[in-house]
Amino acid sequence: MSDLHISSRTNPTVVMLGSLQSKKGRTEHGLYLCEGLKLCREAVGICSVRYAVIKESRENRDIRETAEKSGGEIILLSDSAFDKISTDN
Repeated sequence: MSDLHISSRTNPTVVMLGSLQSKKGRTEHGLYLCEGLKLCREAVGICSVRYAVIKESRENRDIRETAEKSGGEIILLSDSAFDKISTDN
């Protein structure tokens, strides 16, 4: 499966991922967003991963390997789109 590249902050997938910052969004979509390589590695080992989202400018081998192990769809986001979903702003 090839990666999905998204650059628009208004893309429906980006909007949905951004909504996971709120309890309402997490409940509505039945998803939870975790950030950071360490936390994501832990999540891959204990739960089902639907999406592995990577910031294009930060992609490296460790991040790519963790994303591929997740079994979820790999999404590469532009810096701007990634910043919209990130809680580390």
